[in-house]
Amino acid sequence: MAGIYSTKDAMNRTVDEPPETLKTVQDRIGYAIGIVGKDKAVQVTGLSWKTLTRYATGGDASLAAIAALSEVSGLPIEWIVYGNWPDAGANANVTEFALLPRYSVAASAGSGLVALEEQEIERIAFRRDWLHEMGIDAREAGLVTASGDSMDPTIPDGAMMLVVRRHGEPIRSGFIYVLVLDGEVLVKRIMRNVDGTFDLISDNPLYPVQKVRQVDLDGLHIAGRVFWVGRRI
Repeated sequence: MAGIYSTKDAMNRTVDEPPETLKTVQDRIGYAIGIVGKDKAVQVTGLSWKTLTRYATGGDASLAAIAALSEVSGLPIEWIVYGNWPDAGANANVTEFALLPRYSVAASAGSGLVALEEQEIERIAFRRDWLHEMGIDAREAGLVTASGDSMDPTIPDGAMMLVVRRHGEPIRSGFIYVLVLDGEVLVKRIMRNVDGTFDLISDNPLYPVQKVRQVDLDGLHIAGRVFWVGRRI
């Protein structure tokens, strides 16, 4: 299983000859953390030990954290990300990736959460070519977490959502949005009605349709459209 190598184990190997058993990016992150040591890894990445351990055991890793570990461990960043040692002719370039912010605010796929000021807690790497294929400008994208089961099975509780904020873009009926309604952060499928009102629809049939009347529109703010749903975090 992927994990964090002990400092002793890692330091017994030279960075010129990384172990061939390190097949996944999680393995290689764990190896880099082992070289650096727990305290130094926490210090240079600005992340908790729990988060770093998750990176080394299967979680989606922040490219910024990988870059910091690369710098202090002496391991090439292209090797940590791709597994190709530079002498092998790798031509990896970190500019192929965009670092998208993940925010502390959660969007409720349930009864609603009181909106709090969003705070960036980390950045996660996405390939720029993939974002381009999806029609996403990285400058307009961010990541938030779903909370609750009202959008199940489309968006399970705890899933990470890629949300794109395009100011001035009209709401498209049938698509899923993160929104704030009267101070509550929600994730719902929106249907626009001919009279200018909106229906907020849950994909879980156990939840009723929520109607937003004309008089309630002042309390409705669209944070962005959900373009992609990832693993639970």
